[in-house]
Parts: sequence; structure tokens; C-alpha cells
Amino acid sequence: MKVPIPILILQRVVVFFFLTMLVGCVGYVKSDLQYVERRIELNIEKTGPLRTKAEVEAKFGKPLRAEQDKEVEIWYYLIDRKGAGGETPIKEGGGVIFLVLVPVPWTTKVEDNIKFLFRGQELVQMFELVDKASGFVCGVGGHPYGTGCKLN
Repeated sequence: MKVPIPILILQRVVVFFFLTMLVGCVGYVKSDLQYVERRIELNIEKTGPLRTKAEVEAKFGKPLRAEQDKEVEIWYYLIDRKGAGGETPIKEGGGVIFLVLVPVPWTTKVEDNIKFLFRGQELVQMFELVDKASGFVCGVGGHPYGTGCKLN
């Protein structure tokens, strides 16, 4: 009796995942870099709130780039010290493909990780780049996601 091809494929997939549960893991995890708003009062390095263009420029220097969007001017910076969220902002993204025993990682550099929005001379909003990683991993040990299957 001939077994239908879809069932053979399903059997192979099940065996493959079962074997990876025994000896390693499979999966794909990638960075999802997004800007999140920070309250200006949280300020950077607790040196007092930043309120004006002059204060931001005195603290960080000239921006890497500036854009004008209607009435709002946006300044972009790449900083490597603690930001408004109390952590060092993201400087690179990346991901990894888990292929049983061989993880294949990669990284992506970011151009900027903090931005300030001004209306006239007044600072009205501040954003920091954060990593909201997503993906899935199935397996045991060897990765920071624990045993079993995890989906973000």
C-alpha cells in the first residue's frame, strides 16, 4: 500500500521536531526595533529635565540629523549612555536562526537610538529605540528561551 505524500511530509516534520527536542532546537528570533515615548520628566542621567533645544544641544551636541515635519522639528542622536528609561538605548538589532545544533546569528547597526521633538524652541516629546524581539523557538537548552516551544 502506498502512503500519500502529505502524510509522509507530516511524518518527517514530526520526526524532525521530535529529534530537535532531544538534541537541540529550531527556531527564528529577530529584533523588532521600535521607538517608544519617554516622559520628558524622566530626563537623561538624572541631571534635570531637558526643556529646550539649547539644553539638548548642550548635553548631546549637534544632532546626527534633523527633520522638519510641519510645526515639529525632530533631532536624532546615537547615544551610548543611559537614557530616559534607565537603560542604555539599543545600538544594534539582530536575530538568530536556530538549526538544531548550529545557531546562525546576525546583527544590524542602527543609525540613531533617541529622538527629540521640538515645537519652536520647546522640547515637546522624547523617544528611545527599544527592541521588542519576536519569533519562535522549539527545543531544549542551549538558548535563553527555555525548554519546549516558545512564541513571542
